[in-house]
Amino acid sequence: MKSPVVLFIYNRCEHSRRTIEALAADELAYETDLIIYSDGPRETKEGDDAKVRSIRDMAENITGFASVTLIKRDKNMGLAANIEAGVTETVNKYGRVIVLEDDIIVKPGFLRYMNDALDKYENEKRVMEISAYMNPIDTEGLPDAYFIKCGFCWGWATWADRWKYYERDPEKIYKAFSKDDRYHFNTENRRGKWEQVFHNLTGRMKTWAVFWEAAIYLQDGYTLVPRENLITNSGFDGSGEHEFGGRYDAADSSRQGGFAVAETASVNEEISWKAPDEDNKKDTDKGITGEEKREKIIVLPGVIEENAIARTRLHELFAEDQPDILHGIYYGVKETAEYFSWKSRKKLPKI
Repeated sequence: MKSPVVLFIYNRCEHSRRTIEALAADELAYETDLIIYSDGPRETKEGDDAKVRSIRDMAENITGFASVTLIKRDKNMGLAANIEAGVTETVNKYGRVIVLEDDIIVKPGFLRYMNDALDKYENEKRVMEISAYMNPIDTEGLPDAYFIKCGFCWGWATWADRWKYYERDPEKIYKAFSKDDRYHFNTENRRGKWEQVFHNLTGRMKTWAVFWEAAIYLQDGYTLVPRENLITNSGFDGSGEHEFGGRYDAADSSRQGGFAVAETASVNEEISWKAPDEDNKKDTDKGITGEEKREKIIVLPGVIEENAIARTRLHELFAEDQPDILHGIYYGVKETAEYFSWKSRKKLPKI
């Protein structure tokens, strides 16, 4: 049985259409149940009702999958709450889940890679996540797929007995992580992930993915990633709700796995669903020959250990992002001051 795919959509019609069309073109789409969680409109956001109606009209006409289920949220939950609820509901029902957001465009072979890995590592509890994305490091000499001790949210999958460790509790995570934990969680202080935890704690942000990565870290878990990315992200065009603007988030054609930027549909634009050509899809996978199909099969590793070369290259990739000593001191003092200000307002015990 193929894993179900859950897709989270809100009000970006054109982004969602492109994501669904790419997924429907996958050779395993006809064997895949697609479950779509459509977040409700924001009452305070002008034109949101029309956008949400438009995207739901499109979703109700989707074909090309084993089944399509559209779940319409009555009110706006926000991305974090919608994903938490949708992933939990689906993974508890099916035991496993593949997760996409509305701006993740998959490449050929995506579903085969995800399902093969979900099957292979189902009983390997140390493997917490299957990811279709890896930061754009130098891939020379790396195997088809390998393990890294990080987490990703751009096309990913997991199992129910691993998702159970997910908990979006900023205060609990803040208490649970030692100074050494924070150092390693930040890829040896080369990334700013811990800053997200802190901003969720103080209410400046409301995100979910950093808490999934924290769960992976606390379980000493591993994520499987492919050498060549199997997704592109079309969302860094100003239309998204959570765009952090990192140097490796937006389009960068000079690096492996650069991202495509999509044009955004207007509020009144009619978005129609275009199903893939069924005969063409079944026989040739949109012009890909049988030989090329075999080349898409990704060899999965048998030994569960972090790829040391990939870890070193992650360090090199993020080396330019390391703050200087003065910045580090400034941020440390600033975080401490903000934390105690927040704690005094909340009247919480000392951490």
